[in-house]
Amino acid sequence: MTAPRPNRFDATGARTVTSTRWRAGRLNPPNRLWGSNGVAFGPDGRLYVAQFLAGQISAVDTATGGVEVVVPAGGPVRSPDDLAFGADGSMYIADLVPGRVWRRGPEGGYTLVSDEVKVPNGITCVGDRLFVNELHPDGRTRDVVPRGLDGPYGVTVGLGGTVYVGDHYRLADPTPSGEDDVASLTLLPPFVHGVAAADGLVHLTSQYGEVHTHDPGRGTTRRRAAALDRPVGITVGPDGALVVAEAGAGRVVAIGDDDVLTVLAEGLDHPVDVAFDALGRCHVSDDRRGAVLRIEEDGTAKVVADGLGAPQGPAVRGDELFTVEVGHRRLLSVSLTTGETRVDAEDLPVGSPPAPLPALSPRCSPTACPACRARSPASPSPPTAPCSCRPTVRAACGGWRRDRRRGRVPEQAAARRKQDGPRPRAFTERCRNTPQRDRCLPRLVRSRH
Repeated sequence: MTAPRPNRFDATGARTVTSTRWRAGRLNPPNRLWGSNGVAFGPDGRLYVAQFLAGQISAVDTATGGVEVVVPAGGPVRSPDDLAFGADGSMYIADLVPGRVWRRGPEGGYTLVSDEVKVPNGITCVGDRLFVNELHPDGRTRDVVPRGLDGPYGVTVGLGGTVYVGDHYRLADPTPSGEDDVASLTLLPPFVHGVAAADGLVHLTSQYGEVHTHDPGRGTTRRRAAALDRPVGITVGPDGALVVAEAGAGRVVAIGDDDVLTVLAEGLDHPVDVAFDALGRCHVSDDRRGAVLRIEEDGTAKVVADGLGAPQGPAVRGDELFTVEVGHRRLLSVSLTTGETRVDAEDLPVGSPPAPLPALSPRCSPTACPACRARSPASPSPPTAPCSCRPTVRAACGGWRRDRRRGRVPEQAAARRKQDGPRPRAFTERCRNTPQRDRCLPRLVRSRH
């Protein structure tokens, strides 16, 4: 039998080189697991490594570090990318380049499972089923669970009807089928917030205080401004300038074609979005002030509507201005002529999800107390009767709350208050998710124990 030819990666490569003039030796040991990719523990407890570049599979004794080639190069398996073991001890191999899936039986024989999987990559066994990750030749993948949007901020519509959404790490175009046509991430700034489209260009604001203009046709991106303080909303003004709501600085700025920045208004509370009407007037939504403002030519802000619940995203159509009241989860329209408001939609799925109610006290026994049993994880509503297994305190609004001081009885709590001084009274449980919360908030915050 012919001895294996030495190479630089296996143990035979460490043999002494024969020469009449020179002496050759290794300066460093070879990498026995070069070109490694997928790994899996075998039924014998060893770690099996698929060496894609080497064209072989090796078994590693994790206790001693010993390495044994179990699927050598030059056999039926050409480029093992991953492997998995079945219940009977058989090894299943994803052979990437030729597009084959092999089975190596416990006795060492090979069986071709499939040659119809294009570019097989990951592989795993679950019971008597074999799963193989297939990479399409053109790089496409098949989604099992639709991705959807991660955290959309700004939204705009181009002249051709294309909808663009600033979705944190990307600029997405949701299609009617539910799929996303995502613009190149290498050309766009991270944490995209505001987005506006005009004349075939898409203008973006980012969380890093920058404003960019992206050309989808050419695939280029140009930075228009930097070092802004939380720029959020963006739109294109009648003169072609970019108008940005700089929330952190409390101002509205314009960026000209020469990238020169001009302040249109300042001294605002927290402007989050901007829109222009047919007369070229700039309107701003200020969510902290709870108002929609109009920026006059002299830079002053005139109130168009106030008393709103965190208004966001204004849009103007004809004589009407539309804004989303995130605090009330509704769409509100405002007449720019009369100032009258109208609710056009309610119960919108906007804003953050409601905070969960706090867990039951360790001293509470849901199985023993009817009041606490009604507040089990399956029924988290507050009890209608006082809890018999822990101290309760009546609140000013008629609700109830637990003694939050780590299960102390009232006497212990009173002694602790003398040491720590007065503390603000917490919300009652009933006030957390009812209209009473707004009524109780001013009174409970001011009151002291």
